[in-house]
Amino acid sequence: PQFKSIFVSSTESSSLTTSEMMASDQRPPHIRLLERRVTISAPKKDALKLWLEHVWLNGGGLGVPTIKEEGDDQRVGCRRIVPGWIHEQILKVEGEDAVEYRIVQNYVLPINHHYARVEFHSKSSTETEVVWMCELGAPCGMTWLTSAICQNAFNGMLKHLQQQTAKSD
Repeated sequence: PQFKSIFVSSTESSSLTTSEMMASDQRPPHIRLLERRVTISAPKKDALKLWLEHVWLNGGGLGVPTIKEEGDDQRVGCRRIVPGWIHEQILKVEGEDAVEYRIVQNYVLPINHHYARVEFHSKSSTETEVVWMCELGAPCGMTWLTSAICQNAFNGMLKHLQQQTAKSD
């Protein structure tokens, strides 16, 4: 699995989805796009549920987060606090296809913009590709640091998800 980091420049952010924003030229110059892909041993119909269970609710091997708000039956509105007192909230779930979330409160990391989308693409009847995309911005030239931290976190959580789904084979 590869991790890709792209630096993009433009003028302003918007409320478009991450996929739309990646194609957009309306982005501040300090925003970096991160993408991570991994294949898990699970059919697409189960992949989002497994990501929510193993990564969102149980921390993906990086420590169990505190769930502050449960959200609706699809977990939209679910708010969690991850290590570092970072508050994240699910904004949207698109059936079995994708989930979008953002950091809504942050006390430790130098992050002023974090909007992520996790997509699930069927590779076969028993495998799904998980694509984790994130727009990330930081003040004062600190984007390199926040990118490294997020890269490490995404890598760890996706590796954990891969291991958990391999166990259920």
